[in-house]
Amino acid sequence: MQGGRSMLIIWTVSAISHRLISMKMGKQTVDECVENEANLAKLGELEMDYALGYVFGYPQPLPKLVAQLSQRKEVL
Repeated sequence: MQGGRSMLIIWTVSAISHRLISMKMGKQTVDECVENEANLAKLGELEMDYALGYVFGYPQPLPKLVAQLSQRKEVL
């Protein structure tokens, strides 16, 4: 998420999806490709329902993921 123009595009798409899809249609919205904590914080200001991306982890074999999640105490 670099610069004002990118942020304007992201804000516009998020605003449309949140107001049109979430509020009018009763659906939840997901931000994709969230790669770092700074982006996650900015997107949090936009009131999206969910986020996914490398900020939470990278693809890995299912048994390894299950083992990691079973040791976790916090919920994201």
